[in-house]
Amino acid sequence: MSTHSVTTPAARADRRRLPLIPVLGALLAGQLLLALLLHLGGRDLAPAVSQGPVLAFAPEQVTRLRLASSDRELVLEKGEGGWQLPALEHFPVSDLKLDEFLERLAGISKRLPVATTPAAATRFQVAEDHFERRLTLEGAEGPLGTLYLGDSPGFRRLFVRAAGEEAIYEAELALFDASDKADDWTDKTLLHLEPERIQTVALGENLKLQRGAEDTWTASGLAAGETLDLDAAKDLVRQLAILDFRAVLGTENRPEYGQEAPALRLQITLEGGEVRDYAWSPQGEDFVLKVSSQPYYFQVASYSAEALIGSRKKLVAVPEASVPEASVLEAPVPEAPVVEESVDSPAAAETEME
Repeated sequence: MSTHSVTTPAARADRRRLPLIPVLGALLAGQLLLALLLHLGGRDLAPAVSQGPVLAFAPEQVTRLRLASSDRELVLEKGEGGWQLPALEHFPVSDLKLDEFLERLAGISKRLPVATTPAAATRFQVAEDHFERRLTLEGAEGPLGTLYLGDSPGFRRLFVRAAGEEAIYEAELALFDASDKADDWTDKTLLHLEPERIQTVALGENLKLQRGAEDTWTASGLAAGETLDLDAAKDLVRQLAILDFRAVLGTENRPEYGQEAPALRLQITLEGGEVRDYAWSPQGEDFVLKVSSQPYYFQVASYSAEALIGSRKKLVAVPEASVPEASVLEAPVPEAPVVEESVDSPAAAETEME
């Protein structure tokens, strides 16, 4: 009697799976080997490795920067006193902001391009006739390079293309970094002072603060019984030392600025004897500020000006009038007023009828 083995369907399925195990193992080993080669192998297998800068220049070589949009161009020039804005009466540029910007431009590297066709240049807005911003760098010997900034693929990312090149790259840059508005490049610290340099503060003709030893302040021009609030005096000096502005209005004193009758005048004396006059006048929702040490008129926020207006009330403490307690308790109670009825009143009419 012959014996036959019985094979179940589950066993047959397991046998069909068995040949797949070596195949999957070989694929896994191949992937691991490829990953190892890419890691150790060499730079030829990694297309994202930098192939040099998109713009080859040294930041210290740049003496002029042109930032053009579709409807205007802003020029920044390097003079003897530093970077300036010719269109804004040669107002000083923030050296910190400009230096950081030039360093970023010099650090944009050629990695894997996102596109290389003229159609893509138009689509990504980095074409010669279709761009968000065109940056032209110039040095003492002439042009250093031109870079087109285009659309943004993400936060603080821009498509960029160098003039004369077809490759389009992504760069860690924001369009605001290359603003074509002069006020975005102005040195907002121009009016700042070290608080320790301020020796006196005169508020009109009635009150003058004088610095004493160890950051103490005294006041002249106080009325009888008035005292100086030392904390308020120190706060006033700090505010004067960190004055900011929103915009530069130019060097012309226009009638609408109202500087002939300002809302607040201050005069400070600095260490060494320099005297500076300050005048704030309202204009619309903001204020115009003129400082005698600068030829410019500044637009300042209303909150910063209003914090200084009425400074005397904040600086001077006036004692409350003391009223003797007895005089309050013993004050006579006023009698109720006597109302005389006229003959025409209803009450008078009833009396006559009786």
